Amino acid sequence: MIAGPFRYDNPMKQKLTALYTSAQTQAIDRYAIEELGIQGSSLMSRAGHSAFELLGERWPEAQQIVIFCGGGNNGGDGYVVAALAHEAGRNVELRHLKSPERLKGDSLAAYEWAVRAGVPMAPYQSGELIVGDLIVDALLGTGLAGNVHDDFYKAILEINRSNLPVLSIDIPSGLNGDSGAVMGAAVEASLTITYIGIKQGMLTAAGKDLCGELLFDDLGLPDEAYENMTPVAEWNSFDSFPARPQRSQNSHKGDFGHLLIIGGNRGMGGAVRIAAEAAAHMGAGLITVATHRENLTAIQVARPEVMVHAIDSAADLEPLLERANTIVIGPGLGKDRWAEEIFERTIQCDCPLLIDADGLNLLATSGLMDLELPAEDPIIEQLNPKRWLLTPHPGEAARLLGIGSDEVQNDRFDSVTKLADRYNATVVLKGAGTLVASNGILTGVCSHGNPGMASGG
Repeated sequence: MIAGPFRYDNPMKQKLTALYTSAQTQAIDRYAIEELGIQGSSLMSRAGHSAFELLGERWPEAQQIVIFCGGGNNGGDGYVVAALAHEAGRNVELRHLKSPERLKGDSLAAYEWAVRAGVPMAPYQSGELIVGDLIVDALLGTGLAGNVHDDFYKAILEINRSNLPVLSIDIPSGLNGDSGAVMGAAVEASLTITYIGIKQGMLTAAGKDLCGELLFDDLGLPDEAYENMTPVAEWNSFDSFPARPQRSQNSHKGDFGHLLIIGGNRGMGGAVRIAAEAAAHMGAGLITVATHRENLTAIQVARPEVMVHAIDSAADLEPLLERANTIVIGPGLGKDRWAEEIFERTIQCDCPLLIDADGLNLLATSGLMDLELPAEDPIIEQLNPKRWLLTPHPGEAARLLGIGSDEVQNDRFDSVTKLADRYNATVVLKGAGTLVASNGILTGVCSHGNPGMASGG
C-alpha cells in the first residue's frame, strides 16, 4: 500500500484505499474551492510544493531539470515546480506546449510567478534533443477527453525516448485515469505524485507500468471535502483482508471443508494438480481431484494426501458431487465432449462453484445465460449463479462478453462490472491490477502480483 509522501495518519489511510474517477476528483476539487472556500491558487501552490519537495527527496543530485508544461491546472502545477526549482538554484529549462497568452486563472498566475523567478522557458520544438538529469511531466492532467495528438503526442514520445527519469504530476500525461488505457500515447513515469484522490485507472491495465512508483497527497483537504463523494472502487492490500481464524486445537480435517477439483483432460493434468497443491497449502481439510484416467498415477505420486478419481463420464461424478461442499472446475478441462458433459452436470450443483480456464470457455459457448425461461424454471433454479466465482483472464472475459480482448483491456472496470451483472456472480478479472466485482459490492483492485505469474498453469 502506498503512503502519502509527507503525511500519514488514520484519516489518510481511508483516502489511500478509496479510488475515484477523474470526474469525481475534479468534483472534490471544485467542492473544496466553491463550498469550503479554499483558494484554487492555494491548492495549485500546495501541489507544486509537494512535487518539488518530492523531487528534492528522490533526485537530490539532479541539477538540470527539464519541465514540460501544458495548459490548465496540470501545466500550472508545472510552472510552480519550475519557479521553486529555479529559486532553489537548480538549472531549469521549461518547455510549454500551450501559449502563455492562452493561459487563464490560476495557471496564468503560476506562469507569471515562474516569469518573475526568471525561469528560462521557450515553446516546445518537435525533435529538440532533451538534455538533463530529470524530466517533470506537467503536460496533461485528468481532463483529457480524447487521444493525444499534435505536439503533445510528439513530446510524449520524445520524453519516453530520452531514457531520463520522469516525475509525473497528478497522472502520467496520456493515461486515462478511469480505465488505465493509453490515449494514443502516454508518458512512462518513474514516479507519479497524484492529488486529491487516487484515480482508479492508475492501478490497472497500462496504469501500473506508466505510473511507476505511485504516491498520494491530499493537499491538506479536510475530510468534509470527501463526505459527499462515494468511491467507485477500493484498493485492496494484504492487510485489508481479515486474518484467517485461528484453528481450534480440538479440530480435525472434516472441520475444514471438502473441496472437489474437476479438470485435467488428456495431456493436461498439470493444472488440476497445481490447483490441488494450492488448496493443500491453503489448508483445505479434504481435497478430491476428479480427472481423466490417464492422470491418476502422476497426481497420486506427487500428492499422496489428495484423493484422485478417474472420471470417464458425468455419471462417475455423482458420488463426488454429493460429498463436496465447494467445487472448482476448469483447470485443464479441455473442450471436447467429455469436458462438455462433465461441465454441464457440475454447474447444476447448488454449492459454491469456482469456474476457471476451460470451464469459462465452456460457459461462454453454453448459451445458458441466453435462455429466456421463467424464473421458476428448474434449470434457472439449479444454475444458482449467485454462488459462482468466475476467474477469467482478459481473453476469457472477452469470450464471456462476446467482445474482443482489446475492448476488455481498454476498460477493465466496465468489463468486470458487466460480467458480474450478466452472470450474477463474483468475478475476478485477472491481469495487472486484478479487479474483483460482485453485485452491490464496491469493486476491489489488487495490485499485488508480478509478471512472473504470467505462465501456464
